[in-house]
Amino acid sequence: MVAGGGHTAMSLNSPNIFLRTYDAGGNRFFVAPPGVLFLPDEVAFLCRRWGCDGLLMGFADRFGEISLRIANGDGTAAEMSGNGVRIYFKYLLDSELVTGKTCAIRAAGGTIRCELCGDGSIGALLGPCRIAPSPVSLFPPLGHISGRIVSVGNPHFVVAVERFPKNWQRLGSAICANKIFADAGTNVEFSKVTGCDSVELRVWERGVGRTKSCGSGAACAAALLAKSFSSPRAIAVSMEGGTLEAIPVGDCVRIVGKIFSGAAIETELGRWLNGQP
Repeated sequence: MVAGGGHTAMSLNSPNIFLRTYDAGGNRFFVAPPGVLFLPDEVAFLCRRWGCDGLLMGFADRFGEISLRIANGDGTAAEMSGNGVRIYFKYLLDSELVTGKTCAIRAAGGTIRCELCGDGSIGALLGPCRIAPSPVSLFPPLGHISGRIVSVGNPHFVVAVERFPKNWQRLGSAICANKIFADAGTNVEFSKVTGCDSVELRVWERGVGRTKSCGSGAACAAALLAKSFSSPRAIAVSMEGGTLEAIPVGDCVRIVGKIFSGAAIETELGRWLNGQP
């Protein structure tokens, strides 16, 4: 159980505090102390200043349930983050704010069951995974693109490729902004199948841009691969920052991988308010 309930909103006049940093295969997040919330422009400043993909803000409600607010690097809200939820569970363990090896964390996109594995890895069961029944064709400025819309509590567009396009980042940005996905956009994965139990991804994440790892994107790509081979099995999902194991479980996907803790960093909001670099 997280110590303390409720939450306190930060403002530009708030005193500086220390944030923890965590890394999941190159997916780097700030973690705020329990009960502390930041404004969107503060999140954007902090993530830009320190090179993080997002900021995690959690608190326990009056029933003791753990809720998590996930902010992208540009300050916008995210419904779900597979790596973010796993990181927050690792933070709770490191801070001795939870007991036991499992924990349920509620995000806007659903409640995720996390677990501490025997080798120190952190697992999370994402889903249900909803796959559009047929491919969707888009016509962004850079040409015709076909892919599958998939959701595990947040939206993804998975594009199957035989090789990664040299301009995949420009393509990802154009797809993310396509009007079919409304104002919020979508996460984009370019997926290259390398075997019946392995796939390689390049990820363009809404609110972040190029990212070296994406837990929910790995789950979506694994779900599509498992559907193609009609056989649930452990799938190795390789991304620029490393490899996640993804295991289909019914209509959900369990992702497992290492989480590494980093240094505590002072927020520097006071310096920003005063116009200092």
